[in-house]
Amino acid sequence: MARFLKVRPLHASLLAAVTLLTALVPAPPANASGPQCYLVTYRAEVLFVELTASNGKVVGVWYDNTLSGALPSLYVNSESTDFVGRDSSGQLTLFFGGSSSAVFGSVNADSLSLQRPQSDGSLSTFTLSKSSVAAYDQTLAKWHQEISAANGAAAAAAKKAAHLLNQLNAAINKVDKDLSVITSPGTLGIDEGVLSDDVGVVDDDLGVVEDDNQVFANDIAAGSSPCGDIMSAYGDAHTAYTDGESMVSDAKSGVGGDLRDERGAMAAAPSDWAVYSRAQQALPSYRPTRPIPSLKVALTAGRRVTNGAVSQVNSDIRQARRYVAKAYAIINAANGSHHCGALEKAPTIGYITAQWLVSA
Repeated sequence: MARFLKVRPLHASLLAAVTLLTALVPAPPANASGPQCYLVTYRAEVLFVELTASNGKVVGVWYDNTLSGALPSLYVNSESTDFVGRDSSGQLTLFFGGSSSAVFGSVNADSLSLQRPQSDGSLSTFTLSKSSVAAYDQTLAKWHQEISAANGAAAAAAKKAAHLLNQLNAAINKVDKDLSVITSPGTLGIDEGVLSDDVGVVDDDLGVVEDDNQVFANDIAAGSSPCGDIMSAYGDAHTAYTDGESMVSDAKSGVGGDLRDERGAMAAAPSDWAVYSRAQQALPSYRPTRPIPSLKVALTAGRRVTNGAVSQVNSDIRQARRYVAKAYAIINAANGSHHCGALEKAPTIGYITAQWLVSA
């Protein structure tokens, strides 16, 4: 049926709840001297007319109740308009709200039909059934109850959705934190830089031994025995070794601390990912702004970071070992040539493992 007032779209969840009865229990016959009542209900609108006809003259009131707003704040917007007019054997000519534009219709014992112009110039026909004020009041009361229930259900659903969203965001934040630690633990880059500096210190120690070797040559050129300087130079070679060992200690405290943080995040990851998965399933329509990788991908990335860090530490140790070995080789070569004393074997800086690094 065409409409008089433009009705806002009704949320799908409320359509069934506010579908009103299309047939109302007939009211007792109205007093002939009193107004006649007519009612029609739609999904989002209730129209009611009180009409009094006497000696060909008609007066009355048009009541229009429309559903407005959106869940969970739906409400009934009620308006009324007075009208006057003429009745010619059931054919009506009415004027609403003081307008000079006529509205035509018809009335009989059971119904009232009106043709009212719309904003686009077309005519809409409304057919209202004979009713009563009591039936109208009951219809509105029932409608208000249904709207209130729908608003309450929508508010509860919104509250639940907000709670689920908060849980999901908390789970995402926890997973994001795990990922951050797993892929970039602590100050790993800075701590690896410290080890690179340590290697530079051992290289400098080797430079000192090379300078010692020049001293040996100067002793020989001056006709002096180099043995004193040669045996003393073992101390410089040993310094290279102790600085290399210090590098291992730095790796334990720095890189090891970073990897311990990473191990902690990796240990927590299965539980945190499970919480995230449950929260996501509870709110499947929501997607995080950044995709969350699978647990397998995250743990694989963590192992790759650990292996890379261990490999880098051992690469630095390997370079330091070369410097220490070369320092001892320079002195032992000079010592062997001049038979100054027992040769000294270069001590070895041990390589590390991931398990050793992360152990307390």
